Amino acid sequence: MKTSIENILLIDDDSAVTFVYEFSIKRINSNIQTTIKINGKQAIDHLNELNDNGQCPPNLILLDINMPIMNGWEFMEVYDQLPLKFRQNAVLIMASSSSNIDDIQKAKENENIHDYLIKPIDMEQVFEKYQKIVATGFMKTA
Repeated sequence: MKTSIENILLIDDDSAVTFVYEFSIKRINSNIQTTIKINGKQAIDHLNELNDNGQCPPNLILLDINMPIMNGWEFMEVYDQLPLKFRQNAVLIMASSSSNIDDIQKAKENENIHDYLIKPIDMEQVFEKYQKIVATGFMKTA
């Protein structure tokens, strides 16, 4: 089990948000590989490709809810079906501008969503949450 973040998958259609995320990540640790996908379908295709090629999944996935083509909830329906061995060591944090109580509750009920953060988010806070989730054996904090 990895306790440090080596690669992050950012799933968000807002280029300004992903720019800030990526800038913040590189400021914290320039060695972290960052992959950006602008909707859930692109992200699922990317994860399936990694899985098919026997590559490791990202350590951390930051997922937006409102995106075109495949939104965050539709992404989760497919993600939840990926092989357990592929998703079990990935920390998935939903990062959304939605403070809708239904979205927050839905995230709490999904065993693969470790936390729910309302944008704007502080990437250092995300890294701290990641460490806490990994240290507690991938227990949810949402």
